[in-house]
Amino acid sequence: MKRRLLSLCILSALAATSRAEPPASDDKATSLDSIVVVASRAAEPLSQVVSSVAQIERADLDQYLVHDLDGLVRYVPGISVPREGHRFGGNGFAIRGLEGNRVRILVDGIPLADAYAIGQFASAGRDMVDMEMLERVEVLRGPASTLYGSDALAGVVAFRTRDPLDLLAFAGGQHAFGARAARDGMDDSHLLSAHWAGESSSGRWQAMAAASRRDGHEVDNRAWRDVDAPNPADYRREGALAKLVHDTGEAGRYTLSFDGSRQQRQTSVNSLRFGAGRYGTTYQLDGDDRDRRGRFSLSGQWKTGLSWLESLDAQLYTQSTSVQQESDQYRLPDRATPFESLRWRRFDYDAETTGFSALGQAHRADGRLKHWQIFGVDIAENRYEGLRNGLETNLATGATSSTILGEPLPVRDFPNTDVSTRALFWQDEIGMGARFALTPGIRAEWYKLRPKPDPIFTEDFPDAQPVNIDQRQFTPRLAARWSLGGGHSLFAQYARGFRAQPFGDANIGLFLPIFNYEIRANPDLRPERSQGLELGWRHVGDHLRASVSVYENRYRDLIESRANLGIDPATGALVFQSVNRDRARIRGVESDALWKLDGVSARLDGWQLRGALAWSQGDDTRRDLPLNTIDPARATLGLRFDADSGRWGTETALVAVRRKTRIDHGKLELFAPPGYARFDFYGWFEPWRGARVNAGIFNLGNRRYWEWAAVRGLEADARNLQEGDESIGFYTSPGRNFSVSLSMEW
Repeated sequence: MKRRLLSLCILSALAATSRAEPPASDDKATSLDSIVVVASRAAEPLSQVVSSVAQIERADLDQYLVHDLDGLVRYVPGISVPREGHRFGGNGFAIRGLEGNRVRILVDGIPLADAYAIGQFASAGRDMVDMEMLERVEVLRGPASTLYGSDALAGVVAFRTRDPLDLLAFAGGQHAFGARAARDGMDDSHLLSAHWAGESSSGRWQAMAAASRRDGHEVDNRAWRDVDAPNPADYRREGALAKLVHDTGEAGRYTLSFDGSRQQRQTSVNSLRFGAGRYGTTYQLDGDDRDRRGRFSLSGQWKTGLSWLESLDAQLYTQSTSVQQESDQYRLPDRATPFESLRWRRFDYDAETTGFSALGQAHRADGRLKHWQIFGVDIAENRYEGLRNGLETNLATGATSSTILGEPLPVRDFPNTDVSTRALFWQDEIGMGARFALTPGIRAEWYKLRPKPDPIFTEDFPDAQPVNIDQRQFTPRLAARWSLGGGHSLFAQYARGFRAQPFGDANIGLFLPIFNYEIRANPDLRPERSQGLELGWRHVGDHLRASVSVYENRYRDLIESRANLGIDPATGALVFQSVNRDRARIRGVESDALWKLDGVSARLDGWQLRGALAWSQGDDTRRDLPLNTIDPARATLGLRFDADSGRWGTETALVAVRRKTRIDHGKLELFAPPGYARFDFYGWFEPWRGARVNAGIFNLGNRRYWEWAAVRGLEADARNLQEGDESIGFYTSPGRNFSVSLSMEW
């Protein structure tokens, strides 16, 4: 039955690509030809994009009641959100089997700070974007280092925040106001947000301000035992956005922006009580986690009128990211600590960034050749600092010690590090007649890493000699597009990518005497490199927008962070070290379609069918083993209806996921989640202009299922299904839940 549902979903999605209306002419603007920025760093019609992209508009965020990263990519093929189930949740994206800092995340063109994690009590992620502040999200799948540099090895997720003109467009006057309230049943959260925008009588000045607050709790699951209920949690997330825009006409348009978010989450980590290893005697574990991100930026756009530089966009910015995580661990006596104790731990992670970027464009004709050139510069200065501190208290005597598990605290696991990047990039779309375009591009990037050991680091690692890293990388790209007429086109691209050695791998150091294991720095660590090939077909017409792409990406020198190297015979210590794991290959197919059914019959006016499919396969080609970062095949299908009045509508969505079969089990048999099919239902209603109610029921059938990204690495055991200490029921996804929102604009 599961296979039948998956097959039906796939066939329905692909059927939309085969029954199009008579094609429109290539030079005619079509209703489904949207504007894309992320593919070329400049606006271009979707029909001319030579890569796999996805777009999520503000209306989609509201309609599908999106309030976190999981909801954002719920129906987007080829991208997921890996989650840590006990405490820290989802902290980033995975695109085509690569995750973490290999995915570039941008907010208004400004990259978020790198994530960093070490051990079970320290995890600084990148879930620091408030969904209420967004106007659009674009996802670029596949290597994108030519335009975006290091960290774009897997792709790019580009967030664009709201602008004054976005808000004023509805009001049609000099002022616009809006407010939104929502409740989400998945985590019993409540949202309040508001915004204002204004424009001067001359139209030369615009301003806006927006703020939001969401209070919620733990995400529910479908565990069959009370002991496997989700860890109790309370969280508060706040977001703010302010912009001042001055349009001087011929002298340019300038925008001063502030964007910030902060979150506090308090968790009772019941799932680890009396668990394995160091949690064997733990009877209470509480976490208090806080993160904050703020950025200021000044951007400008100019029309120069020059033949070699028609327009110029530039941005100067500064961004600060701070993470503070505190843990209270109450323990019974054991061999390592022969008394009842409280271990208090604190992890601090700070990232400071100052940067500048500029992008120019020029069009020119050279005989029958037409050139659209994009060129620019990226400059960034980054500072990373991390500190772990702690205190152990004897609960019987009150005596305290700053040494935990033989490790004197505070300690820095890596020296304070400065990272500088300088990059020049160029791309030229060369139109050869009306049907063919060739796009070469190249980027030159200089990467410099400089450790700055302080007394805390040198006291813990007196013999350490942190290495400087200087890298220069050239990443070319060659793409081609053939227009077949009637809105159909073929595209192909070859791209190289790279990722520089991360600060958290190159100079890391850790030694726990009581367990006799250590993490060693690796001065010989090499950058990661990739080569990717992608072929695709796209159609953009009046009634149908569809695409199919196949890809193969080959990777060399992929870094495995803190790999187990075994016992050092000289010291007897168990050694961990970040190492290059040579080669990997990931190949796959992605497809998506949006079909307006009024092209079939006038009686179907207002009906739409959308579908998407993603399948991939990844292998460690050195060891001839599957990559466990690859998600199983996923297909989505949605049927939507909008009434003629535009005042109400509904949509039913199906998500079907194939069971996970290709797994590198290693020395343990890992849990392989079964496939599943899940139905969601949406409805919306506008009682009057400016007011809108959105509602959704998720997992309509109350299906119990697991996402592979949440259980990857979980040991399979017959006890897991019944009475074991590590029941997989804890990792189930939410059951049936309901969400609703009310939006007002005037």
